[in-house]
Amino acid sequence: MKNSCDTKFKIVGGGPLYPVLTNFVKTNNLESYVELLGQRDRRRTMDLMKKCGVILFISKNENYGSLALLESMALGCPVIATDVGSTKDLIINGINGLLVNPDSASIARGIIYLLQNHQIRES
Repeated sequence: MKNSCDTKFKIVGGGPLYPVLTNFVKTNNLESYVELLGQRDRRRTMDLMKKCGVILFISKNENYGSLALLESMALGCPVIATDVGSTKDLIINGINGLLVNPDSASIARGIIYLLQNHQIRES
């Protein structure tokens, strides 16, 4: 199936759920929408982050300890993060990122909102 939209999700990391995620993508024929990049070195990850339209940090528990979240913000990348743990201590919703609830509908609305609003993404 050809990808009918311009959005492609690139997932970086190789944690314990990587095989589950790989299976989910294949089982649901999402290969044209989702690219699993696995574990990458820091420099290659930073280069990728600079090219992204939106960067997601969608933990159900805690994003604060994520160095990648801080690096994304330092690079000026548009960030969507789940409003969990201490994340709200770093992100002021609508100012330096977008905070969403940790459910799929809220995350999807946040992604669509930022992708459709170029000026907000750029600011």
